[in-house]
Amino acid sequence: MTIKQIIFRIAIILLIVEAIIMLVLDFLALNLDWITEAIVDALSLTIFATPIIYKLVIKPFVLMRETAENRVTYLAYHDELTSLANRTKLLEWLDHSIKTSYGKNNISIILLELDRFKDIQDTFGHAIVDNLVLDVAERLRCNVSGVHLFAKIDTYMFAFVVENILSDDDIYLKSKQIITLVQTPISCKNGHAFNIEASIGISRFPKDASNKTDLLKYAYTAMRQAKTISKDKISFYTQSLTEMSQRHLTLEEDLRHAIENNEFHLLYQPKIDALTNKLVGVEALIRWEHPKNGLINPVDFIPLAEETGLIIPIGEWVLQEALKQQEIWQKDGKEPIVMSINLSGRQLQIEHIDQILRVLNLTPVPKKYIDFEITETYLMEDALLSQMLLEKLHSTGVSLSMDDFGTGYSSLAYLKRFKVNTLKIDRALIQDIEEDKNDFAIAKAIIAMGHTLEMKVVAEGVETEEQSRMLKQISCDYIQGFYFSRPVHPYAVYSSDNYTY
Repeated sequence: MTIKQIIFRIAIILLIVEAIIMLVLDFLALNLDWITEAIVDALSLTIFATPIIYKLVIKPFVLMRETAENRVTYLAYHDELTSLANRTKLLEWLDHSIKTSYGKNNISIILLELDRFKDIQDTFGHAIVDNLVLDVAERLRCNVSGVHLFAKIDTYMFAFVVENILSDDDIYLKSKQIITLVQTPISCKNGHAFNIEASIGISRFPKDASNKTDLLKYAYTAMRQAKTISKDKISFYTQSLTEMSQRHLTLEEDLRHAIENNEFHLLYQPKIDALTNKLVGVEALIRWEHPKNGLINPVDFIPLAEETGLIIPIGEWVLQEALKQQEIWQKDGKEPIVMSINLSGRQLQIEHIDQILRVLNLTPVPKKYIDFEITETYLMEDALLSQMLLEKLHSTGVSLSMDDFGTGYSSLAYLKRFKVNTLKIDRALIQDIEEDKNDFAIAKAIIAMGHTLEMKVVAEGVETEEQSRMLKQISCDYIQGFYFSRPVHPYAVYSSDNYTY
């Protein structure tokens, strides 16, 4: 029943009430004309005023309620920030598409997650992140064609539904287009330019899954696998990924208890002066002795620690343990050497830097004997923030090394701005210098550049006498690698015959 119908009925009722009152007064033979007139006037006024009341009061209220109801209905199926379809809409779409395909149509989900956005949010706040997400969403909406549904299903996660693409190559090319669009730098009003990275997971119906839940779950599993890929970061779902995901979850749970169960320990790889063969420092390297699976390679658990945020407590443990060991050596009267400690990009965030500074303030180790190694790739992800945080660290008196130099951006413009004392040439450039003239030339150029910028240069991954000789020939300052020593326990650092100390 509409509002107008209700008002019409009210008017009829009022007329009936008026007639009844008139009959009652007439039956009682009461001469109350003034009451009769008052009632007639009141009822007439009510009937006359009803449309006005409807127009000025009731109708706006009804419209406001209908607008609110429509808004609630809209938000049930759309993301409020971007106005894209949301997870509920996606699942309904998939359910309908799968049920009506009768197994004949191919349906693919391309799941896209923006990487490191939690770190950006923690550093720059929600407003900046919202603007970045809006920019990415609009860029994808305007430039990605041939998509049946484009949805935002989580804070930093988007989904594309593509139907009737038979070739995995075509799906890969579309995914590659999406990644390329996302990676185009975005400039914000605050002056920062953000280089955004993303990971994509792909699952297919009916090849991988037969229902909407599994289809989305498998795309997510593939997307997590994509995060471990250094190039492209696009992964198709396979059954082996489910098994890997289960192992991944088990490993994550074990990793959470590893610190409290005292399952980690540190080994130390010596750094040697290339000219004198004298021990000048060590790099602290973490190892995990799993109670059931034995020694687990850092390559297998460090990326997991980064992804889950467990790298923060693990990194703090490494820092404290390395400095404790340095104290022990000093108390034992050992010749002071520089302790190099790897810092994760997750640790070098505004909300975590004070934690590092607190540990540094508590240690009696002179700051000139503490060195932090930071990967080149991390430094370039947000150059302005990196510069600010490195200056904060450098002001304490510690030295800073750029790790894996030569394999990433290797930007000289940025290098001048960072408070870096040492460059570490990546082992990938060292392992073939005996046979590859180009690698040798690159190593020589890095060393010359480092010296010009008044930096020391370390070559890591040196495994042969000839590599060591060639590096000495081009004036490399320090050498680190199996040729002099593998990573060793603390007691073995000062007891080798391969170098002096």
